[in-house]
Amino acid sequence: MSWCLIASMERSDRGSESGADGLQTLAIALELIEELQTANGATVAELQDRLDLSKSAIYNHLNTLREYGYVVKDGDRFQLGLTFTLIGEFVREQFELFSIAKSEIDEFSSEIGFPAHLITEQHHNRLEVYVTRESDAIGTKSYSVYDPLHFHTTANGKSMLAFMNEDKRAAILDKHGLPRQSTNTITDRDELAEELDLIRERGYSVSKGEEMEGLWGVGAPVKGQDGSVAGALSISGPVGQLPEERIHDELGEAVVNTADAIQLDLIMASRTER
Repeated sequence: MSWCLIASMERSDRGSESGADGLQTLAIALELIEELQTANGATVAELQDRLDLSKSAIYNHLNTLREYGYVVKDGDRFQLGLTFTLIGEFVREQFELFSIAKSEIDEFSSEIGFPAHLITEQHHNRLEVYVTRESDAIGTKSYSVYDPLHFHTTANGKSMLAFMNEDKRAAILDKHGLPRQSTNTITDRDELAEELDLIRERGYSVSKGEEMEGLWGVGAPVKGQDGSVAGALSISGPVGQLPEERIHDELGEAVVNTADAIQLDLIMASRTER
C-alpha cells in the first residue's frame, strides 16, 4: 500500500477519530484487500459474510480504495486494481536479491530447460520473487509467483528451512504448521527434521510431488555475504523429466552451482557499494 493511501486515510480520520480509530481504519482496509486477493474479487454481501464488519463500513472503505485506484468495481463485484502491479514491480525491482539474480537465473533456466524459481522469506512467509517463463521450459505453468505455497512442500522452501537459523525455522513451523498438500507431503516434524539433515549433508533439496502430485523439484539455498540464507533457487518439472538418478548425477549440482554464483554476485555487489 502506498504512502498516499495511508496519508489519505489518516487525513480522513483526523478531528473525528482518535489515533486508535485511525489505526483500526487502516487495519480494516488491509483486511479487505487481503480478502479480495484471496477470493479473487467479491461483492459487499460476500465480504460481509466473511468479515466481522457492517455493510456500510465495507462499502465506505471500498469506495475510498476505489478513489485511489486500489480497487475497481465490475457490476456488484469489487476487485483489486492494477495499481498494486505498479507497486509490486517497484518493490521487486528495488529488492537486491532479485535485481542481482534475475539475469543469472534466466540464463540457467534457458540452458537447463526447466522453469527456475527464486524465493525469499519475510515475516515468516515464503514469497516467490521470480519465476522464469522461457517458452521451451517444461512445466512453466506449474507455479505462479502468486501461489501461497508452504516452505515444507517445495524444494526451494525446504532448502531455506535446512540452512536458516534454528529460531527462525521454529517460528515458521509454529506459524504455518505442516499442512498436507498432497499424499507425499511431509506432515511430521521429526520426519521433516531428518529430511533437513539430509539436505544440509548433500547441499540441495528434492521435492517429490510434495506440493503437487507428479511435480518434482530441486532446490538450493542462496546465502548472503554474512552466510545467512537470503533466499533459495529451484527448478521444477514432471517426475518423468526429473528422475532421481538425473537429479543426483547432474541437476542437484547444477542448482547448487548457480545458487553459489548468485551468492558471489551478492558479495561483489556489497563490496562495490562500500
